[in-house]
Amino acid sequence: MSDGEPPQGDNPPTFTAESEEVRSSSTRNQFNCNRNFSGMSLGDLYVIEICAGSARLSRVAHECGFRTMAIDHSAARTCGFPICVFDLTDADDLESLIRFI
Repeated sequence: MSDGEPPQGDNPPTFTAESEEVRSSSTRNQFNCNRNFSGMSLGDLYVIEICAGSARLSRVAHECGFRTMAIDHSAARTCGFPICVFDLTDADDLESLIRFI
């Protein structure tokens, strides 16, 4: 296997250690993600999948208990999960999505 090539076979790669970037407190603080989710259920959290394509991520997150919203410019590729159609190149659609978020 060469660099950048996905692994082959039935055994997915395993990760044994955090990267320096993940361990770095400056990286964590850069995004100001200090919210504590303890005591919350998955249904309290909202997953928004933008440029969802087939919306598989949204479907799986929903099956796990998250509240979800899949967004794409078309619902033509959906895997059976509902997709909210927003054309993010349209200023009105983009503004509506930003207000929702």
